Amino acid sequence: MLPTPISWQAVLSTRAPVGTSCRARWLASSWLQIDSAVRLGCARAASGQGARAARARAISTRAVPARSPWPPGLGRPWTPGLGPSWASGPRRPGASREGEEVMAAGGQAMWKSVRRWFMTFSGHRARHRFGQHWLVDAAVLDQIVAAAGLQPHDRVLEVGPGRGALTERLLACKLAALEAIELDRDLVAGLKQRFGPDPRFQLIEGDALRVPIERQGPKACTKVVANIPYNITGPLLQRLVGSLEAPLTPPFERLVLLVQREVGERIRAQPGTSAYAALSVRMQLLGHCRLVCPVPPRCFKPAPKVDSEVLLIEPLAAGSRLSAAGAGVLDPLLRRCFASRRKMLRNTLAGLLPAEQLQCVAGAAGVDLAARPQDLSPSRWLALAAGLNPAIPPAAFAPPADG
Repeated sequence: MLPTPISWQAVLSTRAPVGTSCRARWLASSWLQIDSAVRLGCARAASGQGARAARARAISTRAVPARSPWPPGLGRPWTPGLGPSWASGPRRPGASREGEEVMAAGGQAMWKSVRRWFMTFSGHRARHRFGQHWLVDAAVLDQIVAAAGLQPHDRVLEVGPGRGALTERLLACKLAALEAIELDRDLVAGLKQRFGPDPRFQLIEGDALRVPIERQGPKACTKVVANIPYNITGPLLQRLVGSLEAPLTPPFERLVLLVQREVGERIRAQPGTSAYAALSVRMQLLGHCRLVCPVPPRCFKPAPKVDSEVLLIEPLAAGSRLSAAGAGVLDPLLRRCFASRRKMLRNTLAGLLPAEQLQCVAGAAGVDLAARPQDLSPSRWLALAAGLNPAIPPAAFAPPADG
């Protein structure tokens, strides 16, 4: 944990260098209080009788070399991660000299050590602004890894590794490489310390919405596994999958995403259901979407206020997707109709064509104008868009393979 022993009295009395976290001060203060409580307990126990009192008297009277920065009675400095001095055996040779060197450096090394320890997982707290909720359920983690269907040649992109619970399971599989993107700089140090020795692991510190994602060449990732923060689900989905007009090229082979249940239900919703929306049509024209497993709040720490689910998306190959010309007219049509999802199509489409001509176009597409937007399947939407745009060749609206 910490290579240098630390005097908490010196830490609190020394001016911290610029940029030192206030939480590091709080941490040092907490350890100092624990240290004082231990010495007070030993002093009280020493006044009693028996073997326990004898051990306490031996600890409280242990000699400390002159000019040592450590408080009397502790025997040797407390090194976090190794336990307090009264439980760690004899004093390590040269401990006081190391302490004096640290003190002579003005406390800078001590503060650096405190920050280094604090940035490991044991000192980190989930941040609401990053949407951090740690998935701790082992069964769900195993289902995510199984859904990814990892092969020895796969290069995996993990968005938001957090403390590394899923990262550990991914690296336990046979894969070529794992590239992780983490925004929280306080987690980066712990991730590097925990997984850095594995040559397959590469950590990128930055925002997943802005960090360049290589899609060409031998180092391009083939699969994505992510616990998506709820506040960036839409933009991140568009970046990892693309849109109807501009799908990601080349697409990932498979995406296993942990998303909010409401979003997952909309993506995989079927026509005629309340969850069916424009997002459902777009995503189902871009790939095959299915549920892997539901994830209740109790599977997270801290627990979110909403339910989640694991979603599997298999994007369609470039040759099986909707053409750019067809997507260019379908997307505005979806926005127009689903903006008034309670209205019948004859009302939302009024003004595009004369009433009689609109009826003929809808009849040829197999669409009932008395229906509402959520009643039409993706193939019906394609047929309607083709009928409303006769100038565009019908081949542009060919439904995707198996779509």
